[in-house]
Amino acid sequence: MDLKSFLSTVKKDSLIGLPIPVPVANDGAAVIGYYCPEMGAGHLDLPPGELKLAAQLLYTAKHVRVAAHGLKRMREVYRLPDLALNHERVWDTRLMAHLLDPDRDDDHGYRLSALMREYLDENYPYMGENLFAQDYPEFLHRCVEKDARLVHTLSAVLRNKMDSDLLRLYHEVELPVSSVLVQMHLDGIAVDQAACEKYLLGARQQLAELESQLDLGSRNLFSARDAYWFLRDAGVGFPGDIGLGFSIDDDDPKELAQAHLLQCIAKSYEVSRCY
Repeated sequence: MDLKSFLSTVKKDSLIGLPIPVPVANDGAAVIGYYCPEMGAGHLDLPPGELKLAAQLLYTAKHVRVAAHGLKRMREVYRLPDLALNHERVWDTRLMAHLLDPDRDDDHGYRLSALMREYLDENYPYMGENLFAQDYPEFLHRCVEKDARLVHTLSAVLRNKMDSDLLRLYHEVELPVSSVLVQMHLDGIAVDQAACEKYLLGARQQLAELESQLDLGSRNLFSARDAYWFLRDAGVGFPGDIGLGFSIDDDDPKELAQAHLLQCIAKSYEVSRCY
């Protein structure tokens, strides 16, 4: 079935399970499975160059509801920042699962396989029939159709577990924010390279000036005691009872912050952190 025929056949307000499109060739051709109760499971073969148009029509259709898994990742992979999702009509099972249990491992806990086992008691990839006995592309078609059915079912299960507050958070915050994050990820962050190089040069010059004031010789200042003996040998006066009996606590250097040499040490450290 082609894309336009499919959309014209789907009933108004029907919920369609649409897993992520699968590329089938280097020329941009792809296949996507679908499932809705009135039509059952099937797949759409997308010719080269039609994936973006298909995504626009499928995921933003005004008369249907869509269940998918991992829309943010899909939009980043296929570079679809301008996908105008209807936040009230799109159910992203990965995002829903995150809201229900935000403490899962982000790399593995929200994968479709993990959610299928927990919420649907399904083994995934689907092993209910001998798919591997089928030839290509029949094998691929059957897999994406199974995915569509499972995503459709999973979306209903997760939605029923979400209370009104979670549902509002999903529609009004999480899904809209995910679109912003997609745009940021694809656009990147603009950096003023010339300004950064100028700032780095100034920081290096300042650090060189501070280092010229601070001749440690062969010493390394790894502890408060090392700093004490270095400053004492340099003739720095110690206020109060700091260093009394040639002893020093780890907190004592804080009280020496007004000493010129120790100020140089602090400034050197601060400047070195710039790069």
